[in-house]
Amino acid sequence: MVRGSGGRRPLARSGKRASVRRPRLSEVVDVDRLLDEEARQALHGELTAARPGLAALDQLEVALDDDHSLGRLRVAFSAAVAGGVRGPGCSAPLGDLFTGAACLHDGPLPLGRMGVRLSSVLERAGWTRWSTLWERSVDDVSLLINVGPAATGELLAACFDRSLAGLAQAAWIDDPGADDLSALLRRERHAPCQPLLEALLETRAGPAPVRAAADRLLRAAAPWALDLGGTVAHLIEAAGNERAQAIYVAWATSGSIHPVQDVAAANGITGERVRQIATTSDRRVRAALAASPGPLRWAITSLRSRLGAVASLDQVGEVLEAVGVAGPSRLGHEPAAGWAPTAGLLVWLAGPYRPVPSRLGWVALQPRAVVPATASCLAADGGVRRI
Repeated sequence: MVRGSGGRRPLARSGKRASVRRPRLSEVVDVDRLLDEEARQALHGELTAARPGLAALDQLEVALDDDHSLGRLRVAFSAAVAGGVRGPGCSAPLGDLFTGAACLHDGPLPLGRMGVRLSSVLERAGWTRWSTLWERSVDDVSLLINVGPAATGELLAACFDRSLAGLAQAAWIDDPGADDLSALLRRERHAPCQPLLEALLETRAGPAPVRAAADRLLRAAAPWALDLGGTVAHLIEAAGNERAQAIYVAWATSGSIHPVQDVAAANGITGERVRQIATTSDRRVRAALAASPGPLRWAITSLRSRLGAVASLDQVGEVLEAVGVAGPSRLGHEPAAGWAPTAGLLVWLAGPYRPVPSRLGWVALQPRAVVPATASCLAADGGVRRI
């Protein structure tokens, strides 16, 4: 079974045709330990109807690039566990049952995409990260208050999706001539520090030919490093349920000098409630950031070091472009125009940066203090000092 990168090499994106390894169902979920005979027969029946001639579940190869097939497989699995029918493996850790998930970094559970009852129970139990959940068993889940068969099935279906995503991200080939750089970056990916990857990312800020070369290497060897938008989307899920996520994103990415009042008016709630939700969500998101993949932390650190204490929106746009993100949605326009979600959240986490009152097109770490401080410096000695 797949348990991390092992000794295989990742998918090479070269001119040479590579044969992608198609994992079997047993690498997504250990159905023999999770489901009893009745549930396994039900699952086999569902899949046989979709794919006639299937003799055994373990013969089913997962088409990771076929969304339609994956959708039918998810539906079949959800139907098999919805009744709460479980076999002798219910005391095994979920991480041992859904082995494909080991190919992914730890991260927050997608509570916003789960039912209200299940997400509330998981939050109260403190099970808000995948690493926590993988240490629990189905028995542990069933002991939680208000978690019945349907909610248990919903949680197991989320684990199933996570395992599928892990296998899709670790698309293996058996070609021994796969690129050495890919192997090194894959190896480094699960380390606390990623100097090789960060060096390539930094190189993208160079001249156009150098940037093009770095982009080609990253697309071929570490495509996940260029998907900051997807990583930020997972980060936002840590904010809470869908309503908390929406309020937090609106508040953090607002280009207004009065974000709390604007978000409160737009959602029909009080400013104090917006502050409560935003503060709680921001704490959760920053905690998730600390455990997020290296490229995202690099992008935020790079933004902070290049922007300094005060920057124009044009400068912000240039720095965002250098780290591979589209800049402010309307550079040079009124602050209330706001930011694109990914760009806005990166700028918030790097600072947070907010618009400077009465200074159109500028943002600062301390927006209300920067204008009088600048005026004082200019009056004293022409402004030749650090602020």
